[in-house]
Amino acid sequence: MADGTAGPAGANRGSRQERPSRRSCQDAWLWYYKEMMACFDGIYWDNLYLSANYDTVAGGAWVDDQGRVHPAMGLWAMRDLVKRTAVLFGECGRPLFGNVVHMTNANLVPIMAFANVNLDWEWQYGKRDFQDRFTPELTVAETIGRQCGNIPLILAGGFYDRADPAYDWVMRTRTGVCLVHEIKVWDWQPKAYYDLLARLYQWGYGGTDCQVYNYWDAGFPLQTAGSNLKGLVMVRGGKAVVIVTDYGEGGKCAATLDLAKLKLPALATVTDFETGQPVTSTGPGQTAFTLKKHDFKVLVFE
Repeated sequence: MADGTAGPAGANRGSRQERPSRRSCQDAWLWYYKEMMACFDGIYWDNLYLSANYDTVAGGAWVDDQGRVHPAMGLWAMRDLVKRTAVLFGECGRPLFGNVVHMTNANLVPIMAFANVNLDWEWQYGKRDFQDRFTPELTVAETIGRQCGNIPLILAGGFYDRADPAYDWVMRTRTGVCLVHEIKVWDWQPKAYYDLLARLYQWGYGGTDCQVYNYWDAGFPLQTAGSNLKGLVMVRGGKAVVIVTDYGEGGKCAATLDLAKLKLPALATVTDFETGQPVTSTGPGQTAFTLKKHDFKVLVFE
């Protein structure tokens, strides 16, 4: 759903795109949203983005003295719709998780701040590794949801053929990207991803006593070398789980965890979370391993 209709002056008037610029239009939608609560738990907007609206009657566009049409954009009208929907769900005591905005490449903060979930990455589909589709800088700036307090979701990536020899590897690269950025996949997830997440949750990830550190924050307690690695650290009960994902060429890598800062034992051993096998320790909080290009590794320090 977009507020306006893209195109040259006078084009596409009366198109199929809904326009929330009229207050009466918003009123009608909200009335139906409430009626839908009889069987639905949430509202999903597909998509919310800025689009020029050349409608001079209902869309806010205007005509200058030379007869040229100047389009409106509708940012505040869309904001009002999402905000009013959030208020409606709150007043009705309904779960706000269902307030989902499909926002691919359009993290419009005035709108998204009143959503609860942002859905991203309907883009760059195919069989490429996910590290080649989206840079970590784009992911942090646009996708992780924290600028607006949202739960971050992404679409599957347009690759659904599980019989394809490349499928398992491409999904593994997606898993690594998702893990270190704490984003979830909306609609298609291989069993290996579910199983790994289940094990992490069983370990304590997401619990009230689990402290999580993100690589983009100041004071991140993990240093890496050997390739362009991005990491996530979680600590609970005197143990730590470290996840590193490769955005470089892989190869021989090293990681150093600040044991003192995390109040972990100086003689902590390191094991591979997925296999249970020991990982080489090169000193207190230090480990070395070989990583395939764009692969990830989950390590346990205890």
